[in-house]
Amino acid sequence: MGKFRAVVLALLVASCAPRDAVLDTARQSGLTPRMIETPGFRLAAWERLPLDPGGRLTVYIEGDGMAWLSRSQPSSDPTPRDPVALALASADRSTAVLYLARPCQFAGRADPKCDTRYWTHARFAPEVVESTAWAVAWALRTTQARSLHLVGYSGGGTLAALLAARHLAERTELTTIAAPLDLEAWTRLLGVSPLSGSLSPRDVATQLRTVPQRHLVGGRDETVPARLTQDWLNLVRPSCGQVRVMPDFDHACCWARLAAAELPPLACP
Repeated sequence: MGKFRAVVLALLVASCAPRDAVLDTARQSGLTPRMIETPGFRLAAWERLPLDPGGRLTVYIEGDGMAWLSRSQPSSDPTPRDPVALALASADRSTAVLYLARPCQFAGRADPKCDTRYWTHARFAPEVVESTAWAVAWALRTTQARSLHLVGYSGGGTLAALLAARHLAERTELTTIAAPLDLEAWTRLLGVSPLSGSLSPRDVATQLRTVPQRHLVGGRDETVPARLTQDWLNLVRPSCGQVRVMPDFDHACCWARLAAAELPPLACP
C-alpha cells in the first residue's frame, strides 16, 4: 500500500508540474495575480494594466481546463494542468495585458456560484459571457485603452468570439487558437451531446463580420480539425480574416511556444 500511495503522489505532483512552471513564469514576467469580483463569478486573473490612454489592451482567455475526468465523468476542479493562455500572456511584452481564467479555475470551491455545469454543458452560458465581458470592460476602463485584442485558446477562443461580437472597444480584433467556433458542427463531428445552456458564436455571426479575425489551428488537431475552422470563416465571411494552419501542432502541442510577435495586429483596412 505504501508503494502504491507513493506512486499516486508522484503522479499528482507530476500533473501539477507544468502548471507550477507556468505560474512561476507569469510571476517573473511581471504579471500581477488578482481575483476579479464580477457580478456573476470570481475570475482568477493575471494582469499588467498601467494607464495607457488610447493604447491597445490584449486579453488572453484560458481553455476549458480539466473539465472532464472521462467521457462521462466531469472533474470536480476545472483548473488546467497546463494553462496555455497564461503561458502566452507571460510571453507578451506589450504594455497592457490581462489573462483571464474561466469560471471556477484556480478558485476551487471558494466561489459559491461554482457548479459543474459551468465547465461542462453550460461553459458558454450567458452569465459566463456577461462575467467575462465585465472583467474586460473593467480592464479597458483601468487602462483607458481604445483598442482591444481578444486571444483565446480552445474553449477560451469560443468565449473570445462571443465577446468580440459585443464590440467592447473602438477597435476589436479576435485571435482564436485551436478553438471550436461552430459549436453545433463541432459536437456533431465528435459525436457528443450539444452544449445545452451555452451560447454559440454561430448565433452572433453577423456581428462578427466586421471584426478583424485570425484563427490558428493545428494540422494534427483531431479535436478541432482545421476544416471546421475554414468552414467557420466561409460562414462568417469577415471583411478581414484568415486561417493559419500550424502543420506540426495538435490540440495541445505546441501552442504555449507561440510568441506574441507571431500575433501582430492584422493589416486590415
